[in-house]
Amino acid sequence: AYIHMKEKNTSLEGPRYRAILIGYCLFTLSMIFGGIWAYLAWGTYWLWTPKEIWTSILWLFYTFYLHAQLRQWWTGKPLAILGIAGFAVVMFTYLGVSLLMKSSHTF
Repeated sequence: AYIHMKEKNTSLEGPRYRAILIGYCLFTLSMIFGGIWAYLAWGTYWLWTPKEIWTSILWLFYTFYLHAQLRQWWTGKPLAILGIAGFAVVMFTYLGVSLLMKSSHTF
């Protein structure tokens, strides 16, 4: 996304979309299997922990990102900015929630 904004290089849009789509599909599977595992471990699919909430926000963010790209609502620089914002949400979900909020998820 940064390269696209700096150099106006559109040749990376296809690989960027495919990488995000593959990551999104794997992330969706991990959420499904995580819910199944939580049910087996704690008897519930959802505990409303900060990590689970921010993980769902992250999933919704990338759902919007992929939908916006598929519908071509945004292209070029706005989509690149959205991609950078998505990375910031990933980093906050992975690091920020773990460091700032108490949760049963300590990763």
